[in-house]
Amino acid sequence: MESVNVWSAQISSLPGVIPIPLVPSYLRSEPNNRLSVLSSDGKQIYTILNRVAKEILDLCDGTCDLPKILRLFQEKYPDQPRETLAHDLAQTLHSLTVNCLIVWKKEGRYMNDPFGSDYLTSVNPDELLILADASRFAEIEEAAAKSLSAKQSKNGNRIYFSEFDVEPELENFLVLRQRLFSFTHDYFLLTSQSGEINGLIICEPATNPAGRSVIIKFISCSSTLLAGVLDRLAEYYGSSAPKAYRALRIDAPDSTPIAEQLDHSDQRLGFSLVGTLPNELDSGDVKLFVRPLDKKQ
Repeated sequence: MESVNVWSAQISSLPGVIPIPLVPSYLRSEPNNRLSVLSSDGKQIYTILNRVAKEILDLCDGTCDLPKILRLFQEKYPDQPRETLAHDLAQTLHSLTVNCLIVWKKEGRYMNDPFGSDYLTSVNPDELLILADASRFAEIEEAAAKSLSAKQSKNGNRIYFSEFDVEPELENFLVLRQRLFSFTHDYFLLTSQSGEINGLIICEPATNPAGRSVIIKFISCSSTLLAGVLDRLAEYYGSSAPKAYRALRIDAPDSTPIAEQLDHSDQRLGFSLVGTLPNELDSGDVKLFVRPLDKKQ
């Protein structure tokens, strides 16, 4: 297995790379040590920073390079694993960049975001799976609205799965944006080659490097694409070095379409039933499915 210290190693390899703060057009303190921010770059991007994101933005004073910022961040949280802090720092700095709150310089010259990375792959010749960041928030909103509408229409050609409290989050603009900004979840858009949005998948990777598992929280896509989507997710989380996870997990209520598909070995979806939570929901049991991630797959 590859070392999990990929984030701290990447940051340590970037001496002289300095995040420069941009002056926002609007700031307002919110409850629970959060901060509302409106960028002033002409795009007028609005977001809410949580406490840790605020602290990281404060460390971006225009003089500290990345290794020093990591060192200061680690001093602030001495009891947290260094790699966890490095991961949170890198992801938050990327999101601050996307939201036009910082830019990057090295040796006095502007440069691209060192943590910017796109994941785009083909599910089949007509469909693409894209890992979305905050710059695609409007598309995520559209995908969420389409997914909820498809559920209401009870389209039999679609797989719809939502774990516990995900649906209310999709209906709330501020909560959805905060989830996206915090990087606690990964949002994947399923689109046609022409750009039409056809599905949404939400995953929650473990924040503890020792856990190395990913829970699939939400799926809305054509039932014919489910196997391909799950294969692409397995490839991404199993092979991407910064996110080399060990397993995908789906906690599905019994008798739901996705539980029925995962239960049938002839579907070849790669998941095994590892346990059941009896009477977990008002509707009945919840089945726990796991798909091991083999880097050779």
